[in-house]
Amino acid sequence: MKKVLLGLLFILAVAEGQAQTGSIKGTVKDTTGNETLPDAVITELNDPSVGGFSDVDGNFEIGGIKPGTY
Repeated sequence: MKKVLLGLLFILAVAEGQAQTGSIKGTVKDTTGNETLPDAVITELNDPSVGGFSDVDGNFEIGGIKPGTY
């Protein structure tokens, strides 16, 4: 019985931790020609280790973002 309760608590803790993150999606465009920018570097200002690159169409998505204003 203790193992079952510990297992349930572990599952709830993992689910709670995952529920506290989100993602940011967008498209990077040049301000002068309004053209999309492929391979642009995208980083979170508060944590530069989180980020990635835009794709060939300038689109990006960064997952695992903590709640806040960006």
